[in-house]
Parts: sequence; structure tokens; C-alpha cells
Amino acid sequence: MQASSARTQSTSTILEDALLADLWAVTKYLLVDIGRDMVQAIDSLELSFTQVKALQHLYDDVAVSLKTLGERLQLSLPAVSRAVDGLVKRGFVTREEDTDDRRSKLVRITPEGRARVEEMVAIRAVALREFVESLSPEERDLLAPGLRTLAQRPEIAAHIPQEVQDP
Repeated sequence: MQASSARTQSTSTILEDALLADLWAVTKYLLVDIGRDMVQAIDSLELSFTQVKALQHLYDDVAVSLKTLGERLQLSLPAVSRAVDGLVKRGFVTREEDTDDRRSKLVRITPEGRARVEEMVAIRAVALREFVESLSPEERDLLAPGLRTLAQRPEIAAHIPQEVQDP
């Protein structure tokens, strides 16, 4: 009940808490203000938000069924099928019959699709690097311990690139 009432409150009411307001401002700045190049990259590919999410979900997998992809994206089978159709037409994914269950279709990212995801990640990484480099030494010293603490949470640690993880 509390979660649903929070969804009906206005954004300004929800963000009255100073920590939430600060986190909102930083998140919005990172996603919107310095994320413009990312939005332009997605626009140039003419992909929907659903298609971008599908590519990101497929990036680490060998192949998944349309049903599994739909569950991950919280989409109906027809909706995920339409999104995949566009990705197949662009050569970003392949769709093939599952040899174990001929009623099922498997979706796999192609090298071209993988390259597009890597481009989007690189654009976001450059923007984040520029943001970090814009911080004063004092700001970095204050930010680093809090981020390190959050990055130790398993659901967040799972996203730390292997090459920078602590041994």
C-alpha cells in the first residue's frame, strides 16, 4: 500500500527528502544533461527504447527464447516479437528455430548488434569520465567512499567491469 501511495504523490512531494532530492538531481544530470550524445546515438540507429533494452539483455547471452526475452523486458510475446523484427531487419540480432523445441524461436545478438551496444557503452563511459574529471579533488575524495560502499552490493557489483574489480 505504501509503495502505491508513493507512486501517486507528486514528484516534488516525493523529493522533499534532501538525500532523494540530491540523488534525483545527480541522476537527472548524468542521464539527461551529459547523456545527450547517448540519445543522439540511439536516434541515429532509429531504435526504440525497447529495442535498446533488448540488445542490452542479449549482449551477454549466447541465445535466448523470445519468451525469455519478453519476460526479462516485461513485454508480451507479440510486443517482443515486433521489437525483435526491427532488430533482425537491421542485422543486430538473428532469430532461429530452437532445435529442442521447434515451436520456440531463439534470438541471438550479431557482431553488428554487439558493436552497437559497445558504442552506446563507450559514449556513456566518456560522459561519465568527463564528469569525474570535472570534480574537484575534494569532491572526488568525498564521493569515492560512498560509491565504493554502494558498489559492494551484489546487484551493483555485478555490473563492475572485470578489468577494474578488486582482486
